[in-house]
Amino acid sequence: PKAALDAKKAFAHGSPFARVRGEKLRLRGDKPGLRALVLREGYVYSADPVEALALVTRLELPDLFDEETIYLQRGAKTLALSRVEAKPLRYQQSDGRTAELLFGDRVAVERADLAPPLHRDLRRLAHEIGFERAKITLRTAQGLVADLRFSGEPDQAATATAALRRARGRRALRPVATIVPDASVSAPGRNSIASSRSRSNGPGKARLPVLAALKPNRL
Repeated sequence: PKAALDAKKAFAHGSPFARVRGEKLRLRGDKPGLRALVLREGYVYSADPVEALALVTRLELPDLFDEETIYLQRGAKTLALSRVEAKPLRYQQSDGRTAELLFGDRVAVERADLAPPLHRDLRRLAHEIGFERAKITLRTAQGLVADLRFSGEPDQAATATAALRRARGRRALRPVATIVPDASVSAPGRNSIASSRSRSNGPGKARLPVLAALKPNRL
């Protein structure tokens, strides 16, 4: 609708903190309208760091929803939140803790609205196999191809290319293959996953561990 488009254009100008505060007051009786204006496909996100800070410090879940139950997706987890009629109004998790709205969260009235996710959570994978940095080289609806950087001893570092796909029932990614690119790069450190086999790179060249493939659940 033209009115919604005009509102988005107006929201893009001025101080982020003043914009968020002003729109929250203006649309306090139209929470779906406020969500459509300040969220990006349900995500608390902005490429502008000041606007991102304004979103997470000036907005709370009761500003965006009236429903008894809503759903919040954070990384690889999806949480059901219940509205608590107290002063101040709040939403809580199943364990009774007050739910907060954080940068990168995605929120919706229905759980089905959060599937499929539009983000890819690499933090769990980084914890599991120990890479420090990732550079995405190919992205599709089914998964990613990324260059991963590992570090070991202070003088050792290696990069590996991992083909990644989303495991069934989880938003986190699992590698389906890992490849050491060439012999000029040092071997991965102890915190990466390597098999006991070694690859011979010819006379006078270093011997690199062959990184073991981690196979995901069959889709």
